[in-house]
Amino acid sequence: MIRDWIRQCFLICGLVVLVTGCSHQENVSNQMFLLPVNPLPPVAQQTAPLLVVKTELADYLNQPGLVYRTSQTQVIQARHNQWAQRISDQITSRIIQDLRSKQTRYWPEAMSNDPLTGKPLRLIVRIQKFNGVYTGEAEIAGEWTLLNPTGQRIRNHYFDLHIALKESGYAALVSALSEGVGQFTDSLSSQL
Repeated sequence: MIRDWIRQCFLICGLVVLVTGCSHQENVSNQMFLLPVNPLPPVAQQTAPLLVVKTELADYLNQPGLVYRTSQTQVIQARHNQWAQRISDQITSRIIQDLRSKQTRYWPEAMSNDPLTGKPLRLIVRIQKFNGVYTGEAEIAGEWTLLNPTGQRIRNHYFDLHIALKESGYAALVSALSEGVGQFTDSLSSQL
């Protein structure tokens, strides 16, 4: 009887230790990020011809977590460092903001489901890389295509940018990605 009682005590103590150990979780803070906005005022006029902008991201990038390439062949998505808003929407907004302040030929607007008045040109930006890299850089790569109102290609250009991170961490990665978007729109605005 005493033996059974001792065995039950050990069993209960073991279960308490097991449950306590499994229920303990580290306090992990979740961080949410937004791409910084362009502080420059627009120079383009709303009376300029309309340019409708659409951004398409590779599926692995169009997710909530920031993406980091750990080798030539492997990428990971952060669980606790995420975009505060869909990254494709943030990039589209940033491209529009930048183009409004860096060129005067067109008035950029986001592509929407509403029927368009007139026959605007369309700018499609396809992004294949928008991530951190194990080499200490951020990389942004893809292509942009300018289409006429009937859908024929006017101009097409590939881009591949590498921006050194100024320090380690996800905040530095977001800053470098933002800098890369700025470099991309500098080049894009001169080619439109």
